[in-house]
Amino acid sequence: MASCDAELLSNGEIPTELLSRTRMLEKFVSTPGSCLHADALLDSIVALKKDCEFRGAARIPSIEKFSNRYGAMCQSVLDCRIAKSDFTLIKVIGRGAFGLVQVVSVVCLLVYLFIYLFVCLFVV
Repeated sequence: MASCDAELLSNGEIPTELLSRTRMLEKFVSTPGSCLHADALLDSIVALKKDCEFRGAARIPSIEKFSNRYGAMCQSVLDCRIAKSDFTLIKVIGRGAFGLVQVVSVVCLLVYLFIYLFVCLFVV
């Protein structure tokens, strides 16, 4: 896991030029494993939105404004994320106290494979 430490200059300071700082931020957001990676930021916003749905917190005006402003966006992010429906079960290989261990395949890969085979066998 990459750290969130800023890239410092040789004297230990953060660059003062706007372009250098912007490039540094872009690197943080685009580097997988960084705590500022785009996925981590989206997860944080969705988690914050879910925390705002707590009955006691929903009555606070600023939290209500946040929920109203970002609720639809958070739902869109959740809808685009990988889900259980994206997989088909092949075999259950274990059961334990915390759940099942399953062998699965990705549904869309099977669809693409079917289309490829159809094109290769029947169109050519």
